Amino acid sequence: MPVHLTQQLICKTASNDFERYALIYHPLQESWHPLSSCVWADDSTRIPQKFSIATLYSRLEDFFVEGLRVPKPNLNMHIQALKELANGNTAIEEIKDTIRKISLMEPSRDALVDLHTSKIFPVKFPDGRIRLESIRTDFAIIDRFEYGVAFEGKVSVLNCTLEEVQEYRSFLLPLGLGGRYMSKIIEEKSMVTGGDLHPRLSNEFRRKAYALFRYAYRAFSNIMLQHTTNFANYFIDVRFISIARKRRKETVLYTTCC
Repeated sequence: MPVHLTQQLICKTASNDFERYALIYHPLQESWHPLSSCVWADDSTRIPQKFSIATLYSRLEDFFVEGLRVPKPNLNMHIQALKELANGNTAIEEIKDTIRKISLMEPSRDALVDLHTSKIFPVKFPDGRIRLESIRTDFAIIDRFEYGVAFEGKVSVLNCTLEEVQEYRSFLLPLGLGGRYMSKIIEEKSMVTGGDLHPRLSNEFRRKAYALFRYAYRAFSNIMLQHTTNFANYFIDVRFISIARKRRKETVLYTTCC
C-alpha cells in the first residue's frame, strides 16, 4: 500500500478513536471531549458548543489540524457566536472582537441576514447611556473626528472609535448601514458675507487651474472620474475674496465658486 494511503488510514483511525472515546483533555475544565466538540482557535475565541484548543495545544497544530482534522473557525461559526453573545450578559469588548473577526472575512449581505434582529451594536444615547441595540434602532456612525465633537450628546451614535469604525467597514456595509455614516448624512456649507473681490489672486489662480486640475485628477482619480466636469468648473470659476478683520488688522482670503 502506498505510504500516503497508509498515513491517511492511520489518521482516519485515530480520528475515529478520538471521537468515539473522547480523548481530547481540557485541563482548565478537567474534562474530556470528542473531536466534534473542538475547534482550533485561541482562548479569546468563543464558538457555541465548541471548545477552543489552540492555546492549550499550540505546539501540536499539525497533529490536530492536518492529522485529526480539527476545524478552524469559519464565518458561520463566528456569526453564530455573535448571536449567542447578543443573547447573554456579555462584555461589549468581546462583541467588538467577534465583529472584527467577521469583518476580516469580508462577509456578503446574505451571510449576515440572521444578525438583523440581534442586539450587537453598542449605542451611546444623548444622555450618556450605552446599550446594545440592533440595526432597528436609529443611530449614526461617526467616521470623522469633527463630526463626533459637533454632535456629542445630541444624537445616538455607534459607540466605537474611528479606528474601530474603519475595521468594521466590511461588516457594517453588508448590513446596509452605509447610509448612517455621518460623512454621508451631513452636508457642510460655507458662506462668506461682505468683502471685496480680489482680482489679482483670482487671475493668478485661474492661470494655474489647468496644472492643479491635472494634479487632482492623478491624485484622486476614482473621485474625479465621477465628477470631472464639476472639478474642472471649480478650478476655472474660483474667485478670491478678501475680508479685513479690523480688530486683528489682517486680511483673510476666502475662495468662492460661481
